[in-house]
Amino acid sequence: GVDPLVLGEARASATFRGKKIKELTAREHQKALEYNQALSEKRRDAIVNRLKRTITKLNNNTEPFKDQFKIEAVGATKATQLGEENVYERRCEIKIIATDVEKAIEKLFGKRWHWWKQ
Repeated sequence: GVDPLVLGEARASATFRGKKIKELTAREHQKALEYNQALSEKRRDAIVNRLKRTITKLNNNTEPFKDQFKIEAVGATKATQLGEENVYERRCEIKIIATDVEKAIEKLFGKRWHWWKQ
């Protein structure tokens, strides 16, 4: 396989019908985890699709890095407190290491690529 060029994680921590975690039944707690997992997957997919569209547009409609995204959807599993509306948990964090991207482009096109010259 190919090493990923874009790493990250998508998170979510929505409340369950306005209830605090202590007020949830075991079934509601499970539903809240499932809902937040689905929400973080949507966030991840939106970011990956946007990055792919941008890269494809910049590369004359080719997608050279299509399988090099590793963004995990972690739902509310890493939330400090499930069921609390926390802006910090509504995010998709990505990390792109420029030197790795430069090496991948050089390998792909056989030359150095400088974004600032585009």
